[in-house]
Amino acid sequence: MRNISTRTWGFIYATAAFGVWGLVPLFWILLKSIPPLQILAHRILWSFVFFLVLFWVRGQGRQLALLFSSKRTLLSNLPNAWLIGSNWGIYIYAVNSGHAVESSLGYFINPILNVMVGAFVFKEKIPRNLWVAFGFVVLGLFLMSAGQNRFPWIAVLLASTFCIYGILKKKSQITSLESIAVECGLLLPFALFVLFSSGVSRVDIWGMADGPFLSALISVGGALTALPLIWFTEAAKRIPFSTLGFFQYLSPMLQLAIAVFVFKESINSGKILALSFVWMGLLIYIFDSIHRSGINLKKLLGREDGA
Repeated sequence: MRNISTRTWGFIYATAAFGVWGLVPLFWILLKSIPPLQILAHRILWSFVFFLVLFWVRGQGRQLALLFSSKRTLLSNLPNAWLIGSNWGIYIYAVNSGHAVESSLGYFINPILNVMVGAFVFKEKIPRNLWVAFGFVVLGLFLMSAGQNRFPWIAVLLASTFCIYGILKKKSQITSLESIAVECGLLLPFALFVLFSSGVSRVDIWGMADGPFLSALISVGGALTALPLIWFTEAAKRIPFSTLGFFQYLSPMLQLAIAVFVFKESINSGKILALSFVWMGLLIYIFDSIHRSGINLKKLLGREDGA
């Protein structure tokens, strides 16, 4: 283990993080008998519990307490909490309602959406190639809408909430682990309201035939939320961010494969055509990014010595 290079560890952590995010539909589908809002509430609750334990084990419990005692920290992270909570809820709903293909589309278009936000919000200069890529994505979304006779709101909401969340996270004055712990804490009152309010429709998990299994499974959602984030953070420390960016496509590719080959979601010629235009835009974005950042394959694979 000591012979593994820092860069290789970075690749391992990145693959683990995006791999879990790509395979996570297989987990959420097991909870299909539970309403999405109730699943979301449990995800928030158990994520917060996981972070409490994590910070306590690291001897950082006092540090976490100080974060929650800071009114400025809480207020600055409130929009982040609302965005990530919405993103989690929409994704759970999409997977458990037969829209996993559309949810994968959201994460395919997210990188290009980030670029367009840079152009329209931050007035960044965008190369012509990326405008072409954006055009292909818009055309793909239009074709998806025409083919389904409805706007692909799941894909757009997933991409937009995560895009805005990423922008706000850049301005955060605390670490990513601290901020997600604070966000879960801010969402905790909502989770407790959903789980204990008589006015919210939910199922009695323990009263179900497989209640003990589902209860154990749903508590794992906390670790499943936190661990990929930790691995992503570790990967970002070890490999260039430009290289790390290419790993993000592993997640929607796995999600799409699961939707088609495991969940057996129908993917007609119209969806294939729409996805093809999105992928074309994505390829233009990838090659333009490689060209502008000066990345070559040897560097991307960590083989700078040519061995």
